[in-house]
Amino acid sequence: MVVDTETNKPKVSWRQGLSYNTVDRVDTNYILSYNINERFSTDDEALPVLKKIVEQVKRDNKRKFESNVKQVVGDYSDKEVHSWDQQVKEAEKWTADNTASVPLLSEIATIRGMQMSVLVEKVFLKANAYSTAYGQVLGEYQRVLDVIESIDFNDPLTWDNIDLLG
Repeated sequence: MVVDTETNKPKVSWRQGLSYNTVDRVDTNYILSYNINERFSTDDEALPVLKKIVEQVKRDNKRKFESNVKQVVGDYSDKEVHSWDQQVKEAEKWTADNTASVPLLSEIATIRGMQMSVLVEKVFLKANAYSTAYGQVLGEYQRVLDVIESIDFNDPLTWDNIDLLG
């Protein structure tokens, strides 16, 4: 027998818990229903738990951000990543004046045997792809920080903001 535990599962806040109520048979399926229970009688009981949740969210957010940044950067070395800003500056300079001195890109193009225009296009494409991906990762990291910062442990009216994180 397989029991469906998701269909009737209600969304609960951090202040609530779920307990099983009944298992109902619907045709050939078994569906679990729940009771929602309040976990705390007072704010004084809730506050230490909220503080632990906030600390865990901070650690998880930082860990997730660092992991996602590693995925965005991929297999590029730190030294290569540090050259990206210079590559973009030189690509912009060369685009404005294709006789401008662009020593980094000139060396790369010469060694790779490619036209400067092709290299400049690659630099812009990769820079835009990186900026988009990094922006998504950084935006989510900062969104979580914003929610955390909106919680004032001295103001219980702000405590439920933690639920904004899902």
